[in-house]
Amino acid sequence: MLLCLSLQFGDLKSYALTGHLRDNLKLERSIGLFNGISQWIQCMVLSRHTPRQRAEVITKFVEVAKRLRRLKNFNTLMAVVGGLTHSCLARLRQSYAHVSSETQKTISEMTELLTSASNFTSYRKALQEAKGFKIPIL
Repeated sequence: MLLCLSLQFGDLKSYALTGHLRDNLKLERSIGLFNGISQWIQCMVLSRHTPRQRAEVITKFVEVAKRLRRLKNFNTLMAVVGGLTHSCLARLRQSYAHVSSETQKTISEMTELLTSASNFTSYRKALQEAKGFKIPIL
């Protein structure tokens, strides 16, 4: 995530004002990294052949998400949760039947934390309460 550290406020402001990434290579790369993580998670799950194997991969990535939450790395957490909740995985009912109820509950909690409902109220509260170093959602 060193790439995100090199982003400047001006990079974000430029995007907010213009609405495009032209001449904003750092932000474009950051977005590409975010999307790449989400897509990689989807590929890792879908590359497994049986529902049980896919459930094992889902469970591993939920553990990664829990670790990211403890580290207060909300940006990468959003990428991981986005990958896990993408529609191409949400339809895998047989796979989710092999995922423990505790893990399914964690996915729901993470999804609720990062939902855009009410202008990201849950996320903004968690970010505000987080002490020390934290990486916000870019």
